[in-house]
Amino acid sequence: MKKIILLFIISFLSFEGYTQTEKQTKSKIENVLNSKGEVIFKEYEDLFELKPSYSEFIQFKKLKVVSLKSNQKTFGLYINGNEFRPNGLSRDGYTFIDQNEIVGLIDFLNFVVEKTKNTELKQTEYIFSTNDFDVSLYNSKFDPRKTFPKEEPSYNYWLLTFKVGQISPFRFTVKNTEDILPLIEKLKGLSFE
Repeated sequence: MKKIILLFIISFLSFEGYTQTEKQTKSKIENVLNSKGEVIFKEYEDLFELKPSYSEFIQFKKLKVVSLKSNQKTFGLYINGNEFRPNGLSRDGYTFIDQNEIVGLIDFLNFVVEKTKNTELKQTEYIFSTNDFDVSLYNSKFDPRKTFPKEEPSYNYWLLTFKVGQISPFRFTVKNTEDILPLIEKLKGLSFE
């Protein structure tokens, strides 16, 4: 009997430790949005939209979240992705990233552009990740349009991938990492009041 009680206590403590760890990884916006007994005010402002194909898109919106009870304010970016499938069904995902995560995303994109300016790379990948949002840049010299691709020195492209929530990643092919500079400038232009 003592062994069963001891096993139950150990199981409970390990579960409690897991839930505490999970609570600590949430962003400031998620903490405000998930608070119980609060009246939450959310204000969205359209920033820009990316369309990798005719059947999918990603929207970026500036987000202001205010808890009307405690008057706690926080700002960030709301990212929503939609994917429409040929069978008529669609999937969507969304996430929020805080101001400091936006700064991290800008720093990541700037780092990749600087790092890859005059460097010959192949099969290289850079990844930025937050709770439900991943951005990656992958370099390849293989033409993906060929059935049996082989390395071609003249062929060089970057695959810019956004993963929003639990839906399939959105992929963009860019010839040069400097092609993402307009995205960086739009993110840098964000101002929060």
